[in-house]
Amino acid sequence: MIQGLERITRLDRSKDVYYLKEIIRGLQPKIERGTPSSATALGVKDTIKFDNSYIYICIATNTWKRIGIATW
Repeated sequence: MIQGLERITRLDRSKDVYYLKEIIRGLQPKIERGTPSSATALGVKDTIKFDNSYIYICIATNTWKRIGIATW
């Protein structure tokens, strides 16, 4: 058990919710409109940027990944 999460698991009784809360708590992302200029552009881990075509996630200092956005 991760320290400090006992209360959450007792309240939720759901592993999925438990893991989601831990991910959100650990990331605390900063979300901004705009795009990095390249996959190695300046960036701080856990920053999320977006435009009309992609969502960009900084996974480590100056390291970006992107995900395409499409209609469904």
